Amino acid sequence: MRLNLHNRTIRVGYNNELPFTRIDSRRIFGIEPILIATFANYFNFSVELIDCKGVYGVKNPNGTWSGMIGMISLKEIDIGIGGYIITYERHLVVDHLYPHWIDELSYATSLPAKQISFDLLLKPFTWEIWLCIFASFLFLFLFNTIRFALSCWDSSNLKQNDQSQRKNEKCSMQNNSNIIWISFCLLLQQPSHWLRSLDLTLKIFIVFWMISVFLLAQIYGGRLYSILTIPSQYTIDSILKLADACRSKKMVSLIQANTSFYEIFSSSSLCTFQAIWNSMKLIMTIDDGIKLMTSQTRQQYAILGSRSSLEYFRLNLGRNSFYTPPDNDDSSFYPALITLPLQNQFKYKKEFNHLVFLLQAHGFINHWIDQQMYHVKRIHIIPDELDDKLKPPWSEKYHNQEGLDKELVLGRKKANHHAEPFDMNHMESIFYLYLICITFSFIIFIIELCNFYRKFSNQNHPGIFSNIPI
Repeated sequence: MRLNLHNRTIRVGYNNELPFTRIDSRRIFGIEPILIATFANYFNFSVELIDCKGVYGVKNPNGTWSGMIGMISLKEIDIGIGGYIITYERHLVVDHLYPHWIDELSYATSLPAKQISFDLLLKPFTWEIWLCIFASFLFLFLFNTIRFALSCWDSSNLKQNDQSQRKNEKCSMQNNSNIIWISFCLLLQQPSHWLRSLDLTLKIFIVFWMISVFLLAQIYGGRLYSILTIPSQYTIDSILKLADACRSKKMVSLIQANTSFYEIFSSSSLCTFQAIWNSMKLIMTIDDGIKLMTSQTRQQYAILGSRSSLEYFRLNLGRNSFYTPPDNDDSSFYPALITLPLQNQFKYKKEFNHLVFLLQAHGFINHWIDQQMYHVKRIHIIPDELDDKLKPPWSEKYHNQEGLDKELVLGRKKANHHAEPFDMNHMESIFYLYLICITFSFIIFIIELCNFYRKFSNQNHPGIFSNIPI
């Protein structure tokens, strides 16, 4: 038989921690207010919301607790919501419902600084491939040297009076001596007028060289475009890297005061935890940490928090607002059980636990979490009015008491698809590539100009520039 509380009032204390809870003067938002609304509908009770001022509670020197835990132990509230994480010390003071979400303590960092890569043209291939290309040109140099030596030996056996034959042989040796330059031009996909004057043997070689160069250029171009599209950056994607950055004073860690994270890091003896704690800066709310981390300063920050909350803020502010590491064991400190604290000997704990278990087993909790993430990713405008079915049954009661218009946002009817505007910053890597290429072209132009000036001066004033090697 279903429990019926006959509109009895249950006091619910809250702290704001998205995507679990967000309650302000305009709306009620998050999966845990939805959970409380489900309780209120199912068991027929009213709700009185009490603000815990963002303090979950720490143990005072006299043995009492502050914040939400202290209010529960003093029977000022019956249940607490707000992404509450159960710990052993807290479990000794207050009771808890069945955990409705398993999260992880992770971190988020400021966006890594962009690095100018002057070896961009070398990145598509490994050093082994570049070594093979260099060896190919070295082989061409040896082959050309041997062929030129044999041609010179054959030309010395010609008769002195056969001037036309000597002239043709000299032209052939000059053409064959340019095989390295011809191969280099083909490697850069540039034409060469020396191809017509090559003999049959070198033409056969050039055919196979052009096939190889074509395949090599396609692979090089594909990899270069990939690098330009997704530039590589140094990211702190593990706890060990984060600890090293904190030790070297490159990163300042941000930890919210009066939370379970603060308690664990302040008392932990692990070297990684201590390294992060030594560079710690306290913040009052996670919103303050996000604002500090996304501020346009040179100082790099890392904020510690639940992975769900950090991912929620990243989707809300945009994927390029800050960096969150991959979801794996290397970037997670420890698992965190999200639950609802309540008074010891709470009369209806068994019935509430049974409903929490059913909601979790049938996927409602996961659905609510996914719904919050989807809304914050796709929609960035909160409507002023919602359908009546989206409002909890106790919203009018709370509105009459406090004079506030509170809303429970389960969905947003007006969609505003957010698209990041394309600007010239996205072309930064291509501009660097263009700068490198135009610099090389300018240097080659200066060399050619000096060479032309030397030849022109030698023709008009022989002997002046003849000793200048260019």
